[in-house]
Amino acid sequence: MIKLIVTDMDGTLLNSKKELSSKFEETYKRLKDMNIQFVVASGRPHYTLSPQFSHMNHDIILVGDNGAFIGTKPEPVISNPLTSENAFEIINTARKTADVDLVICTPDKPYTESDSQDFLNEAYKYYPN
Repeated sequence: MIKLIVTDMDGTLLNSKKELSSKFEETYKRLKDMNIQFVVASGRPHYTLSPQFSHMNHDIILVGDNGAFIGTKPEPVISNPLTSENAFEIINTARKTADVDLVICTPDKPYTESDSQDFLNEAYKYYPN
């Protein structure tokens, strides 16, 4: 018996235009009727996941920020932020490492020191803030 379905967003749940299938809402309702919990897991920031489902009433569990955020709505059920000490250790290590462009995410927006236009163009696809 299936109790849970977990899916990625990009290239899995969303089409190449970053859109849900027109059949998604109907499929989701059928899963709910069968008591199957639906989970979306993504490396994307959590605040970019919710808008995809804002047109419908749902209790989809959203796992964003590579697992640092788990919740059903904008407020997390589980949030596992880094300590300041850990964050600075990662930042300092990245600064010393060649060809590394780092993104540090907060609940509201990401930060980067990168000035690589190629990196920034790619990052804007996933971090619109």
